[in-house]
Amino acid sequence: MILSHNVEDELSEMISIFNLRSGDFSKTGEIFTVDEFIPRIEEIQDLDILLVKLLNSGKTVYGYTVEGFKDIDERSMHRCNDFAFFLSYCINTILHNRVQKALNTDLIKAHLEVSMMALHDSMTGLYNRQGFFKEITPLLTSDTNIGKYLYIFSIDMNRLKYINDTFGHSEGDFAITTLAHAISKTMGELAVCARFGGDEFIAAIVSDGNTTYSVSEFTQKLLSCVETTEGVAKKPYPIRASVGMYCLPISLDMNLENMIASADEAMYEMKRNDKERAALPGR
Repeated sequence: MILSHNVEDELSEMISIFNLRSGDFSKTGEIFTVDEFIPRIEEIQDLDILLVKLLNSGKTVYGYTVEGFKDIDERSMHRCNDFAFFLSYCINTILHNRVQKALNTDLIKAHLEVSMMALHDSMTGLYNRQGFFKEITPLLTSDTNIGKYLYIFSIDMNRLKYINDTFGHSEGDFAITTLAHAISKTMGELAVCARFGGDEFIAAIVSDGNTTYSVSEFTQKLLSCVETTEGVAKKPYPIRASVGMYCLPISLDMNLENMIASADEAMYEMKRNDKERAALPGR
């Protein structure tokens, strides 16, 4: 008995995947040409009848079985039919499971991608507002962080409208992504950085002390990172930002929204002070 299946070009080669001769299993995995039909058929001396059954799933033919008989009766024919049907069913099930597994894998991958898109800003790769709160909440409820300090930085790009109106929105996008990457790099991997929309960014980080960070030091490092970003030096506009910071010890009843509002107010105060200094005579 030979169970064969096409390999490579359907018109050139076949492969034997199950071979039983005279009650003994012979070599399997033997590749032979289509013209041979049965490999080493010349060795078959005592069979007068060869019964061939296709293995298929409707339109698709996977191969065939060949069973040899000296004499054949109706029972043997039914057995051959049943065996071919059983093999076809097994092949269909295996292929269906493979397709289903691939489909499930694709669905899981798509779900992860959609989930990531829902929590991240598509332009900068930072978290969006929803992603920020989802990521920061476990940090504020962790027993190991209670009593430590949460720093909130509010960062607002300066003169984005001027860049967009004067040099085009593609340059505005470059400025936004440059600042976003600089924020992420300056804050480090332990921080949660987000773009809340437009030119507004929020960054949060947990620290053991209440003097770990300062607005002036952070702003200096941030702008230095911006200036050393490839391509920035050739731009006809500066990429600047105003920064506000607020810090509180972490407690189970702390109000994150109020902290962000306080950091925003500090940022706007810095922006107002910069405008006033820029308006002084001689500037």
